[in-house]
Amino acid sequence: MDSAGEGSASPRRRVFDVAGAFIAVEVDRGDEDRAASLLRGWADAVAPEGAAVDRTLFLAELTGADAADLRAAVFTAARRVLADRDVWAPEATLLVDDTDGGDRAVLVLGGAAAAFPPGAHHGGFVSRGRTLVAVDPLGTLRPCAAPVPTADGPVAPSAVDERTEAPARLRLAGVLLPSTLADDAVPPEDATPVALERVLPALAAAAPPFPGARDPLRSLARLVAHAGVAELRSPDDDDAHAALAALAHGPRGLGHRALPVTEPLTAASGEARLHRAGVTDALVTEGGRVVALTAHDGGTVVVPDGGTVVVLDAAESAVWTGDADAVASAEVPAAVARLLDRGLLSSDPGWRIADHATWADHGASTVALDLSTPAAAPLALRDSAQSVWHVLVQRRAVQRTRLLDELAAQYGVEPAVVADDVDALLASLERARLVVRP
Repeated sequence: MDSAGEGSASPRRRVFDVAGAFIAVEVDRGDEDRAASLLRGWADAVAPEGAAVDRTLFLAELTGADAADLRAAVFTAARRVLADRDVWAPEATLLVDDTDGGDRAVLVLGGAAAAFPPGAHHGGFVSRGRTLVAVDPLGTLRPCAAPVPTADGPVAPSAVDERTEAPARLRLAGVLLPSTLADDAVPPEDATPVALERVLPALAAAAPPFPGARDPLRSLARLVAHAGVAELRSPDDDDAHAALAALAHGPRGLGHRALPVTEPLTAASGEARLHRAGVTDALVTEGGRVVALTAHDGGTVVVPDGGTVVVLDAAESAVWTGDADAVASAEVPAAVARLLDRGLLSSDPGWRIADHATWADHGASTVALDLSTPAAAPLALRDSAQSVWHVLVQRRAVQRTRLLDELAAQYGVEPAVVADDVDALLASLERARLVVRP
């Protein structure tokens, strides 16, 4: 199997145009914000998908190891550009700042919209009615031309009655959700902020969470970190005012952390080693609960074209994260059995592309780069190595057996024929920090 090439296999050189020269100058000055803005504009000026990646690889090639600070700044700017290009596009009632020069906006999802008919004024905001917007992880809100999901399937935005156009370039100040609590379950003053394990399923149900992103749940969590989230318990004016006021306090208690590298717990010593499986993204809330986006429909919140959001209980979360101290040993076997039954654990190891890996196709080769390591060199993948990469891109996360089956089918051979070469390639990509285990 053809593996990765380094150095001379970097992407073909391109003309260093005026925009590229400006970016290099700003990076050299240490102005990362300005460089990121220019790099974003440079990428957006070209329609083909992957323009930001392609030009990032080009700039990385121009900044060699002898310019470590310059190269690091390029990589930092590139990570920000690529993250900002992910969008979440929900249909919601839009509240906009009613003050002169105000640029804040609040999105009201689902049944909570009944409290804000078009033209209604609440807490310095005025309702613009139903709309479809695009929001990036930093909370920038703009009009969205994507199809609107309806009970009869996706339709063009212009075909949706009473849908208004969103003003351009607003700043998301918060999201209001319909309450799932009983009226007397929690006192109003304690009902917000909403726990992250309730926020993420609600947001994901409103629209596919960043379908082009490799870490869609974490992108939504970053978005939540930039805007408050509150529950609206009833359509009464007092509750509407209280919910909007709660957003002013920000997303208190909605932090999260990445999954630990610890192996999942097994039900008993001597049993087969278990691996996380069937998940395209996951995070751990501050309370230790795992929220995961699966690639199948075995969970509780189905995301259109985006899998299923599941929230693991305390014992399942402890098993999945390998935190033996957080669960009684007697609870482990049952939790392991539930996770195996739901396809969230497997004895078959899996792989996914690393969060900070970026890539661009160049005909017969795919060039990949680890943006977390400024000293990294672009890596070119050709022939069967490129085929393996494409399966990883399409599946986001894939178990070894399925990867071997798909590759074998492409080349008309038995999986055992390609197994050793695929394992060797994955090991080399793991050393290059381009792939990781889920």
